[in-house]
Amino acid sequence: MASLVVIAKIEVAIGYAQKIKPELMKIIQHTLEEEGCIQYDCHQDVDDPHLFYFYEIWESKAHLTAHSESSHIVAFRLNTKEMVAGFEMSVMRKL
Repeated sequence: MASLVVIAKIEVAIGYAQKIKPELMKIIQHTLEEEGCIQYDCHQDVDDPHLFYFYEIWESKAHLTAHSESSHIVAFRLNTKEMVAGFEMSVMRKL
């Protein structure tokens, strides 16, 4: 089975762009150690510093699901709920 590519967009509430960065760094570190994680990169928009994008590659849907339910992602959601104004995620396969 081909790997999955994920693009996730996090829109941060005004005034929280700098405050959320340490929380993003925590999940990056833990996620890169997860089974099935091939690539996990975070990017900040050049024109709008309140937009962050994750580019991820996972071995399978099961690995992505496990990631979504992992303790560090659950903690991230709890720790940043007032900071995050929006979240979108696209899951794809390369042609």
